[in-house]
Amino acid sequence: MAGKKNDATGASVAVVAALEPLNDADRQWVLQSAASRFALTVQATAGTGQAGAGSANAVTATPLAGAATTGDVQAAITRKDPRAFVRLKKPTTDVQRVACLGYYLVQTTGQQGFTSKAISTAHTDSGGSRINMPRALDNATRGAKYLSNRGPREKQLTTLGEDVVNALPDQAAVKAVEAADKGGRGGKKGRKSKKAKKA
Repeated sequence: MAGKKNDATGASVAVVAALEPLNDADRQWVLQSAASRFALTVQATAGTGQAGAGSANAVTATPLAGAATTGDVQAAITRKDPRAFVRLKKPTTDVQRVACLGYYLVQTTGQQGFTSKAISTAHTDSGGSRINMPRALDNATRGAKYLSNRGPREKQLTTLGEDVVNALPDQAAVKAVEAADKGGRGGKKGRKSKKAKKA
């Protein structure tokens, strides 16, 4: 038991030493990343001491509920940190990523519409790897229905897109949202009926 206690103490000292030169945002990211590896989530609460390791922020670990907490997501939006926001949402496809970026832009700019250029800039700022952005935007609009055209050069998030972003990072919840939306629109039968009428 003593050996385990000493190991934990040493690990704690090493973590504090590694975090000390970082700013608060980077400290929080490092702690969250490490916590997610062990199925924990990290929340920071304001302290009363001077800035420094262990004094400016008190960190507590609680069991991970399988989704980013509302507080974590809101903190990323308030800081206007697309990297943290996308990291919390964990999109697994390009269309999900585009929806997340659109949601982020709406929340941080207060504008319902956004341009392809704004999405591309947010994608770059989030640290995303290179993707075919025009195709991703087209697929998110025509295929997934996460986005819709707001004007000649603007797109907007649909209610489905917003619900999907809110459901992330829980992919099972995303599938449930999409299934409910398809059911509401009549699914394949509804689409076939529309085609029959056009014919």
